Amino acid sequence: MADLVRVNDDLGRVAGLLKLWLAEKRGQGASPVDVEALMKDLWALQTEMRQIMGRAVRGR
Repeated sequence: MADLVRVNDDLGRVAGLLKLWLAEKRGQGASPVDVEALMKDLWALQTEMRQIMGRAVRGR
């Protein structure tokens, strides 16, 4: 479970860095649309991870 929590936290940090990139360097190095799509994918993964962790804690 601790490993899942760490991975979930890492996903959050990556999404935060991408958000910062969008705010400060929009259009440099990658398309903003691509970065926003990646952020949405990361948030979806985080949601799925939280659901899996919740099921594991409840024993399901």
